[in-house]
Amino acid sequence: MIELGEKWIKGHKSFPMIVVFAATPLPDDIVGIVCGIFNYDIKKFLLASFIGKVIMNTAIAWSGYYGFKAASTIFGGDIIWVLVGIGVVALILASIFKSKIKKIWRSLHV
Repeated sequence: MIELGEKWIKGHKSFPMIVVFAATPLPDDIVGIVCGIFNYDIKKFLLASFIGKVIMNTAIAWSGYYGFKAASTIFGGDIIWVLVGIGVVALILASIFKSKIKKIWRSLHV
């Protein structure tokens, strides 16, 4: 089993996997630990992690920029009303998810 893991890590599929884990909310720390166990090249790992983090942070920045533009179009151009609108939507979503989480929690402890 260990030989299979080492063969897979040292193969060509590990670099894109590291990029995907670093670019998404998946636990990329675990991938780093596994790469360390199998002596994956540190330079390749750091490059893949860097590329993934750049992708993720660029997507977050664009989401904030274009999301704020869309919100200002929806709620009017004034910054106060945009922030109030975003806050109201966030509170509504939080209350919806809170009630769903409570239902799930109650069903588990019955």
